[in-house]
Amino acid sequence: MAKQLLLTMAAAMLAMVTAVGTAFAQEPPPPFSATVVDVAANVRAEPNSESALVDVVRRGDDIWVTDVVEGENPDGGSGLWYEAAGGYVYSRYAAAKVAGYGRWIDVDLSNLTTTAMVGDEAVFTAEITAGRPGWETPVGVFNIHRRVLNETMDGATIGISPGSPGYYYFPDVLYTQYFTASGNALHYNYWGDDTEFGSRNTSRGCVGMQLGAAEYFWNFASLGTVVRVHY
Repeated sequence: MAKQLLLTMAAAMLAMVTAVGTAFAQEPPPPFSATVVDVAANVRAEPNSESALVDVVRRGDDIWVTDVVEGENPDGGSGLWYEAAGGYVYSRYAAAKVAGYGRWIDVDLSNLTTTAMVGDEAVFTAEITAGRPGWETPVGVFNIHRRVLNETMDGATIGISPGSPGYYYFPDVLYTQYFTASGNALHYNYWGDDTEFGSRNTSRGCVGMQLGAAEYFWNFASLGTVVRVHY
């Protein structure tokens, strides 16, 4: 009896975790409006990059999403596609308008700012430095999937050998929040000049902030928080 009760409780907990993960991946629930954030996005006949090209939507275009489906996962992202514009658009290329859906983070690469949002209300904005040419910060809609309070960032982990051009080693990097599988993150950047923030891109794809801002976003966000990156 006790064993059966434990199995039932474990199954219920697993169902709760799965439901939460799905909510994070598909927030908000369809139908909803989304804005294209990449330069352009292909509209495919099926949710994969090999199916027929139906149309092309451009940055700034609004699309009406009627469903969110699982499909090809071309870049290690969510593998979710939006049914919209007469076909399917990979969700990484269009940002759901998440007003009214709790806390989320807006990263504006044109103005080099990051804003803490609660629904459609901006509650805090900070200047940032983002990915420099060749290391551009990816655009799209992501979720925070890993948080590290204090870590060492070592260029060797991404294939840059010690002594090679571009090698870096930064201990005690605070408030790191990863939002892509390839290592893009929000974090404190203590090695940059203060004039970099809000004015130029200097990072290897991360969203670097000064100490106060990085601490604010650490306390504001949690695992699963939506991060919308756009120009």
